[in-house]
Amino acid sequence: MRGSDGLQSVLTAVRPDSLNLQPVSRTHILHREPLCGDAEGWGPVSNIRWDFTPCFLDVWIIGVAVWGVLFGAGALWYLFWKRTAQEVPKNWHFYTKLSLIAAIIATTILQAALQIEQLPSLWFRDIRFYTSVAIIASLFVIFAVQYHEHWRSRNPNGVALFYWVFFVLAYAVKLRSLVARKAYEDRLPYFITFNVSLALAILEFILEYFIPKKQSVYDALGADDECPIEYADIFSILTFAWMTPLMKFGYSNYLTQDDLWNLRHRDSTKVTGQLLQESWDLELEKKKPSLWIALARSFGGPYLRGAMIKTLSDTLAFVQPQLLRLLITFVDSYKTGHERQPAIRGVVIGLAMFATSIAQTAPFTNTFNAPLKQV
Repeated sequence: MRGSDGLQSVLTAVRPDSLNLQPVSRTHILHREPLCGDAEGWGPVSNIRWDFTPCFLDVWIIGVAVWGVLFGAGALWYLFWKRTAQEVPKNWHFYTKLSLIAAIIATTILQAALQIEQLPSLWFRDIRFYTSVAIIASLFVIFAVQYHEHWRSRNPNGVALFYWVFFVLAYAVKLRSLVARKAYEDRLPYFITFNVSLALAILEFILEYFIPKKQSVYDALGADDECPIEYADIFSILTFAWMTPLMKFGYSNYLTQDDLWNLRHRDSTKVTGQLLQESWDLELEKKKPSLWIALARSFGGPYLRGAMIKTLSDTLAFVQPQLLRLLITFVDSYKTGHERQPAIRGVVIGLAMFATSIAQTAPFTNTFNAPLKQV
């Protein structure tokens, strides 16, 4: 049973007292914590090995499922209410993507069934079973998103792309833990189906992101002066990769006004003026109309999102120094006369610093870029 060590994280963990580094058998359970059928408990760090506990790892997978359900529902609302369906022929790319999602749903259902078989008296009290259920629900939502985006979007949906990135990362971390626990020896069927799910998810992401989807006849024609951000995916927007052709051309040529793209449609004066007019018409129905409220209703969305992202960015600014302190402590432990900390701790600190930097920089640059387009 865990005492005060239960509050430790993988960044501040001390050396486990137990010398038994072998995986704990499911039949040898000394203590079970609520909704966790594994002897290592919730952790987050195991008492018997340098790793996260299985139940704690599934919390992150449930987070992926929650992303898929909540943001996927938002993506469906956006596709139906903000996008117009067009005639787009179905091709092998369309059917293959949906078939892969159906296959992942099947393997996840099989994982849930194997958990019931292998833990007959514990599965209904174990988060790992409900993780499979949550993933299945999220896959159905993402299936609907990728089905309808075929007719209603020119580019891969950002929610679906991030879902597959999070899915692959969470499953890869859990796979490493399964290998460390030698699940391929005592839970081989589950281990195989889990690997199949991960492989199919990687293939799904490749098809969704790297292979262009079929376009309608009208969109396929395009326009010479159309702004690439109109059909840029979420990663291209976050990294400003859609500007690469212009940057390459400007490197070797003197840019003139004729070389520049048009504004994207929703940033044009016609669209923004219409939005303001509609908001102002609503205000005129009140006894005391307010121009400020009309402006906020028309253009307040980007500023509100910017304020939320700026708050997150400022919060992460306090995280980096703490991670740097932990990294210095880790490096210092390798001096002569010091007890060396496990290498996995240094890897986790480095990855945490990288993830924090990306989460701080990519959205932050777009935060100030978006409101300026409304000016």
